[in-house]
Amino acid sequence: MSLRRGIQLCSLLLTLPWTSMFCGAADSAGSPKAAFKKYYAALKNKDGAALRAMVSKEYLRVLEESGLRADTLLLAAADRAPEKMPETRNERIKGDTATLEYREGDSWETLRFVKEDGVWKISVGE
Repeated sequence: MSLRRGIQLCSLLLTLPWTSMFCGAADSAGSPKAAFKKYYAALKNKDGAALRAMVSKEYLRVLEESGLRADTLLLAAADRAPEKMPETRNERIKGDTATLEYREGDSWETLRFVKEDGVWKISVGE
């Protein structure tokens, strides 16, 4: 087994326990907060395939329209990821859309989510 494959496997095994804490059995889609944690873990691991799987189809379309590959842009965000998982608050779910606030420096930013194929994904929107 390669070192990279071993690290990926360890990362998966380490994330499963806290993922199951935030993803109730009644809701196989988890929550926007759980999706954000998975996204952050993928950023820290610079896992382009996982990042791509965690953003909405519309988000991917917008990235592709920029003229660059979505994977390249998503991985560029990994270089700017904070050292620690950002604090979150005010998760709001309305049907198949949701918002979650996260701390960025001294301010709070709002992240949008959409449920696609039963899974919460980071979205773009107004």
